[in-house]
Parts: sequence; C-alpha cells; structure tokens
Amino acid sequence: LYVAWFGNMVCTLPNEERIPFVLVSYMMAGVLHIQLIISHLATDAFTAEEDEHLQFFAHQCRTTRNIDSYWWDDWFHGGLQYQIEHHLFPQLPRHN
Repeated sequence: LYVAWFGNMVCTLPNEERIPFVLVSYMMAGVLHIQLIISHLATDAFTAEEDEHLQFFAHQCRTTRNIDSYWWDDWFHGGLQYQIEHHLFPQLPRHN
C-alpha cells in the first residue's frame, strides 16, 4: 500500500523534482529510523512470564533508552531521542 501511494505521489511531481524529492524524503526519514533502531533494539528482551511480573514503569525503562545528541540535532529527532519519557508520557508536549 505504501509503495503504491508513494509511487503515485512521486509520479504527480514534475520530472526534475522527482529524484530530489525521493532523496530528501528518505534522508529525513533515515535519521528517525536510525534513532528508533538505536533506542529500541539495544535493550533487554523478556519472556512472557517476565513481562507479566514487571510493572509498567520498570518495563518502559528497561525496554527503551534515551539517545544523547547534539543541540543542533534535536530538531531532526523531534523529541524522540527521549524514548523513556516518550513511552511513559506519550501525550506530553515538547518544550517551546
């Protein structure tokens, strides 16, 4: 479904804008994908029995991690470099 939508959207662009649009969109999404992989895959994994006994707060803290980034890189992450806070308080707005 995504391939059909994205392909259709790219085909509606003028020819000279197609390649730059695809490159920029994947470069921007790539930063977010790398950040999500780093913050989720390098954490503890639990069996179903262990998962049932952990409290919500402990589970979120042990299955995600925050990422240190430079001040100029915060915009690219959109606040998701703070994964623990994001999982504990998903509706919490970002600072201005």
